[in-house]
Amino acid sequence: MTRSALLLISVASALSGCGDHRLIATGFARVETADLTTELRLPVDTRIDGGGSVSGSCQLTRSVDGSGVNYGVVVDLFRGGSADGGLRSFAVMGRTDATAGAIEATLGSGEFHSDATCAVSVASVSDGGDIVLDATGCALTGPGGAVATASTHLELSGCTIVGM
Repeated sequence: MTRSALLLISVASALSGCGDHRLIATGFARVETADLTTELRLPVDTRIDGGGSVSGSCQLTRSVDGSGVNYGVVVDLFRGGSADGGLRSFAVMGRTDATAGAIEATLGSGEFHSDATCAVSVASVSDGGDIVLDATGCALTGPGGAVATASTHLELSGCTIVGM
């Protein structure tokens, strides 16, 4: 009886890990205005798929054309609170076959958006859902014409892949 119970517990434990999708991130997302510098800092191997102070998602869209395999990436990061006007959300979009991308950020209750000159580099992508992306000095425009600058370096593992 004890052996059967232990075997059943072992099998249940092994099966519970099937399909376990963990989204892990390292890096930062920073936005600077004339009077505020605010960021989401992600120490090494921070789980962002729920339960922490920062949550988020990462989606890779895989496409194949005459130039080979390309990926589009969308990363969304969220932090609760920040009533002081700090960074509440940060989204970055880029492609492996393009240098232009986009960044959107929420500071307090104000939404900021990048212009068409925002350079987002998707430096590394694996079929396992791992990516590295960078952006430096992207100009953002917010409420009432407010301006900000966004920068990011993110290393993510476990992104959802669409279009395989």
